[in-house]
Amino acid sequence: MSEVSSWRLLIVDDDAEVCENIKEFLEYETIDDASILVEIITDFNQALQILENQRIDLVILDVRMGNYEETQEEEVGRITLESIQARRFVPVIFNTGLPHLVEHLSSHLIRVVTKGSLDCLLEEVKSVFESRLPTINRALIRHFEEVQRRYMWDFVDQNWSKLGEINDQSELAHLLARRLAISLSVDEIQVLETELGGIINPDKTDIDVVHPITYYVIPPLSKFPQPGDLYLRRNGDASNYWVILNPSCDFVVRKSGKCKVEYVLLARTTEIRQAPEFQDWCSNPTKGKSKLEKLIRDNREGQADRYFFLPGILSIPDLIIDFQLIESINYDDLKEHTWERVASLDSPHTEALQSKFSRYFGRIGKPDLNAEIIFSRFIEMSPTPKDDLTNS
Repeated sequence: MSEVSSWRLLIVDDDAEVCENIKEFLEYETIDDASILVEIITDFNQALQILENQRIDLVILDVRMGNYEETQEEEVGRITLESIQARRFVPVIFNTGLPHLVEHLSSHLIRVVTKGSLDCLLEEVKSVFESRLPTINRALIRHFEEVQRRYMWDFVDQNWSKLGEINDQSELAHLLARRLAISLSVDEIQVLETELGGIINPDKTDIDVVHPITYYVIPPLSKFPQPGDLYLRRNGDASNYWVILNPSCDFVVRKSGKCKVEYVLLARTTEIRQAPEFQDWCSNPTKGKSKLEKLIRDNREGQADRYFFLPGILSIPDLIIDFQLIESINYDDLKEHTWERVASLDSPHTEALQSKFSRYFGRIGKPDLNAEIIFSRFIEMSPTPKDDLTNS
């Protein structure tokens, strides 16, 4: 795990004395054995410039910063927060004598403390860092900076005689962007995850074992539906998940800004807890584990190609896609409020889903061959005595 020697906090308040009191109080503390470095700014616009140009792990500020003479009181906190969010991701603690102005903005990343209670402020500061988000944020930034450093020195600088001839500089930007994207491959993510203190594959005996979180992109990146998109369909009090099966060519966007697909093919899922394998395992974990594991590994006894397992993460339950439970709906119907696009399957899981679906519906049955006729011919061909072969 990468060690952090110090955390940088930015305190923004036009009351210099308040700032000094907070600074003195916090700099006596440590978080995960890392010291706290506090910078004080009394001008909100200057604070925004610092956020744009420096690495800050947490912002502590009063609500009424900046020029808000023409602003309604209840909008002050929102405008202040949006000014920060437009520049950088950083957790925020409102330390204010007007907590009612920002309480509605409170979340895991946005805390509200009544000004004057240093102990409460420290508690919220530590709670933010216990969430590990500042650590993850630092690690991601450091990861991209390291990839960029290596790529620019080891490749771009060494090959500038060729790259310098590129007239369209977007081509060079594309090379770097693709390198950054590849740096977030499964192997690189595992290195980053291990650096953060976690272990995806502890025994490292099977490099093909991945964490369930790698199945999904949440929220979906594409503006339009894509193959492998997971939808939650609500029907009154009932709801179930569906997955798009169309090939990607169906969702090519025309000049009009619309996809060419007219109907979307979806497969319905069921929760794994409804499967007999899961119920048998609940009744007898030792005896039932083998069949349940086959189901999870997409090798269900019987018609293995008929089913596709999706692991549960966050609010998504463990699901089984059944290729016999399919429905075609009008593309525009997906825009209705009863359909919620919750995730996209990531590569290569999307391709695996489509391949399995094609195999299942493209299969061709044939009669079983009479093996006894073949074996009778083998007996004639074999140098082993016929009586021995016949009695075996």
